[in-house]
Amino acid sequence: VNIIFDRGIHLPDFNLWLDSRKKRSYGYISHAHQDHFAPHLNPLMTPATFNLVRDHLPHSNPHLLDFGEPLETSSYSLSLHPAGHCLGSAQVLVKSKLTGQSILYTGDIKTRYNPTCQPIEAVPCDILVIESTFGSPMFRFPDQKDVLQQLFQTIQRWLSLDITPVVLAYKTGKAQEILHNLQDNNL
Repeated sequence: VNIIFDRGIHLPDFNLWLDSRKKRSYGYISHAHQDHFAPHLNPLMTPATFNLVRDHLPHSNPHLLDFGEPLETSSYSLSLHPAGHCLGSAQVLVKSKLTGQSILYTGDIKTRYNPTCQPIEAVPCDILVIESTFGSPMFRFPDQKDVLQQLFQTIQRWLSLDITPVVLAYKTGKAQEILHNLQDNNL
């Protein structure tokens, strides 16, 4: 199976584009972050992702696929599986009907607990392609519990001083996680 990286992933054997940042006739969108989609004419994505990006796809004819629901073509079968990254995020498993070889592609993933979406699903495959913002070993982050505890303490201190806290976060994914955690801690 041929794989081409060109502002997205192209599987030319299937004429299939994955997370192309350039408008295509047919393209798969893994999740609702702007670096993972373009206004494709016939985009494929989960219903939750579509609800988040619909305003960016005014002239498209979307194909919405639930997790685990198969899509069959003459040359491949395809299914979507939870990626655990943000609401609606999905991995796509593409199986060649000619060779039987399978490719699993995912945009960003999250392996730790995320209260705003389904957990990542481990999907057996022959070839794994991961697009990752922070996949390099040079990125080392502190434990999430420690970061959240520091955030909660800072917010409590500001509130005690009658200061209105403003927490900045990515608008899709991180913002919902932070809100969920703040609510869980009565903040």
